[in-house]
Amino acid sequence: MKKNVVGIIVILGVTMALLILVFISAWTSFNKELYINEIMSSNGSTIADEDGDYEDWIELYNGGKRIIDLEGYYLSDNEKSLTKWQFPPVQMEPDQYLVVWASGKDKVGSTGEIHTNFRISAEGEPIILTAPDGKTIINKVEAIPIPRDVSYGRAKEGSEKWVFYSEASPGKSNTTGIEHIKKAPPVFSHEGGFYTEEFQLVLSTEEADAIIYYTLDGSEPDPNNLDGKVYNIKQSYPEGELISRSIQTYRYEGPIEIRNLAGKANDLSTINTRWTETPQQPNSETFKATVVRAIVYSSEAEKSNVSTHTYLVDPEIHQRYTLPVISVVTNPQYLFDYETGVYVAGRDFDDWRGDNPHELLHGHVPGNYHRRGREWEHPANITIFDKKGNTDFAQDIGIRIHGGGTRSFALKSWRLIARRDYDMKNTIDHIIFPGLTAGSDENQRIDSFRTLILRNSGNDFESTWIRDMMMQHLVQHLSFDTQAYRPAIHFINGEYWGMINIRERFDASYIESHHGVDLEDVVLLNEDAVIDEGKEEDRDHFLAMREYIEKNDMSDMEKYRYIQTLMDTDNFIEYHMSNIFFRNYDWPHGNIRFWRKRTAAYEPEAPHGHDGRWRWMMYDTDNGFGRYSDDAYKDNAIHHATRVGGVNGERDFSTVILRNLLENEAFKNQFINTFADHMNTSFKPERVKSVIAEIKAIIQPELAEHLQRWGVGGTGYQVLNTFAEKRPYYMKQHIQEYFNLNGTVDLTIRTEPEKGYIRINSIDLKEGTPGVNNPQAWTGTYFSDIPITITAIPEPGYRFEGWKGIQGIEKESLIISLTKNLDITAVFVRE
Repeated sequence: MKKNVVGIIVILGVTMALLILVFISAWTSFNKELYINEIMSSNGSTIADEDGDYEDWIELYNGGKRIIDLEGYYLSDNEKSLTKWQFPPVQMEPDQYLVVWASGKDKVGSTGEIHTNFRISAEGEPIILTAPDGKTIINKVEAIPIPRDVSYGRAKEGSEKWVFYSEASPGKSNTTGIEHIKKAPPVFSHEGGFYTEEFQLVLSTEEADAIIYYTLDGSEPDPNNLDGKVYNIKQSYPEGELISRSIQTYRYEGPIEIRNLAGKANDLSTINTRWTETPQQPNSETFKATVVRAIVYSSEAEKSNVSTHTYLVDPEIHQRYTLPVISVVTNPQYLFDYETGVYVAGRDFDDWRGDNPHELLHGHVPGNYHRRGREWEHPANITIFDKKGNTDFAQDIGIRIHGGGTRSFALKSWRLIARRDYDMKNTIDHIIFPGLTAGSDENQRIDSFRTLILRNSGNDFESTWIRDMMMQHLVQHLSFDTQAYRPAIHFINGEYWGMINIRERFDASYIESHHGVDLEDVVLLNEDAVIDEGKEEDRDHFLAMREYIEKNDMSDMEKYRYIQTLMDTDNFIEYHMSNIFFRNYDWPHGNIRFWRKRTAAYEPEAPHGHDGRWRWMMYDTDNGFGRYSDDAYKDNAIHHATRVGGVNGERDFSTVILRNLLENEAFKNQFINTFADHMNTSFKPERVKSVIAEIKAIIQPELAEHLQRWGVGGTGYQVLNTFAEKRPYYMKQHIQEYFNLNGTVDLTIRTEPEKGYIRINSIDLKEGTPGVNNPQAWTGTYFSDIPITITAIPEPGYRFEGWKGIQGIEKESLIISLTKNLDITAVFVRE
């Protein structure tokens, strides 16, 4: 019997081995028939998928005589993860081409298009086709950089030789390619930067039979544009005539004179960028730089990337600017052309005005500058010079107009987008914001960004120019997210354009860099749960939570604790407290951003930000701190933030969560105490006024030239200081009225800081805590009958001995409700 069993096992083993050999043989056979035929890793305008997006793609070819079932096969761009993406059910007929979109969308489209879960880096990544066993590599393309709108493919089907194609052929037989596609860019004798004297700029190349072409107007050099190309602008709306302008390319014949351009007439800065009858032009001559863009050219298939350099020449140039200088260089047609320019009112405004001749004009009426999306993103070069005039950073990127109604302002905000389409990199890798780290960890420096904002200060453009920066600075130590800032000077195509704020943008990349959440796990919503990042079911998660809060009794602690597993209530309270204190007029009915990491359930032991709970982000506070009313410090913003129906009766989504959570006693007390904690520290008038003065001092040296350019801005600072001085008094009154409280009391806490410190509610009374100037003897104001928590925390080598000034309590942590002023001392002794 045992011999029979052994025999059966041997037969089964041999059979399995034979089957494995058969499969390996089949896969090996397919290796000679099925292969990667062509790839494009930077698809700018070659072919769009069914969504209209220009995504990377991989073409497979079945060179055999039998149908190949691809279900179970894998594609990957990572040799250490061969099973990164698996094919769905799909078959390839003999002599058939199959285009697979490497879009990161991970789906099968409505027309049958196949999309992987990864994209391809234009800098070069291997592309690997693997058999269903997850180990046997069928075909592999080695990593190689591929220029935009150029494909890399086999010289002919089945060939081992790979070449570049300036005319890609997805889904078709490959055409004639070339082995080398890019010429080396021209050599500039002088780098862009600050110069005190004029010089002769020499351009050169070692490429044989190549010509250098260049421009001086910001446009990309084009050998077919030696006679100039006309575009139209409009200076007066709605009745003005179109005025012709042109861009032109030159063939390099000899040195280019780079000099001080004093005396040169204003050019781009005279163009009307609004819907007004007259342009908002400079009061006098603007400072100008020379922008040179050049290429090395043999043919359309053999040319270099564009090299861009900006030269600022003036005897006093090294003393001229105290802020970083940003040079934005792009084809002026992209910005100012009447039909397609995104920096002007243009055709879109005139069409709307023709249909609505009597409508009131405001920032949201149509204009070219309201065009959005990838279609209206344009290639540009961004160079940042440090205060000494050295190139600090330079990269080709995409630019869009950014913002809401402020797009209609004469000075626009930009969104800067890093894509491989422009510069072989999809990130901006540079220390844009010195000192910016993930949380409080100084070792986790944030120096890589997918997007940045160059911001015009929003609704504060015509006033202080610092409101949003100042308010976000005041609360950057709290638990919600804020946007880093850095004031700068910017030029457009060599013409001074005034001050601008470099800002972080709230997107998946922000959450990845600040919280370490993988991009694919980020959920980011705005306003009434509109999806910025994520899927429909992510929105459902938030809406279900909001509905639960609305339909259940939040005074029930069990129900409240359940909500605390869905949202970070500490974060929510601090976020609302700050916006209410600031009297942000454009909130909460607008400018709401909130996020979570996608998880199956609450993960309480996960790192901060990884537990799956919703968290809020401070966004766009320009209409706060007295922007539209000199006495806004009197406004009761608690009513504003809890009003049924929201600001206009139709936005209840904006107030329903706070309104219902305030029914819970614990939440209400924490909400009240959080106000008290921060009015005692973060929002103390002396601290707020110090921050105002600090940020104002940064931009003060640049205000005169900025005002000369735009005629507005740099005023209203007294309104900020008055608000800082008077807001706490009225805020305390509003809290007492809304919650029917019995006044306030003063609490004084004393200790010896070298031996230990005190934590009161959420505030550590120690050196380094914003607004805490004297931890040895600290006094704050709290609300009567609202329990506060005080904890004594010894420093290493010490222990808590007891309290003086309060009887019968020996524990280091105590919860008390004050009805009168109290003065206590925490006593620490050596262990």
